[in-house]
Amino acid sequence: MFIAAKKMIWPEYIDLPGSVQALFDIHEFPTYIVLDRNGVIQMRQSGYDIETGGQLEEAINKAFKKPYNAENTPAATTKTQN
Repeated sequence: MFIAAKKMIWPEYIDLPGSVQALFDIHEFPTYIVLDRNGVIQMRQSGYDIETGGQLEEAINKAFKKPYNAENTPAATTKTQN
């Protein structure tokens, strides 16, 4: 009901067990993390200020422009290091 009333059209996920929080080492809220198509972190920011919205939009647009490259994914990088 709240999500519909506020027109929150993006996917939501509640991390009750804290696994995503641990994976990304999140200790402050809000924390914003933008991943590119390869799963590489392009932006990480904790807290919110007047410029955050614009910074997020810029980081997301930049991440969308990067082509997918299977060799640059974190999983592929880990495999080549082992």
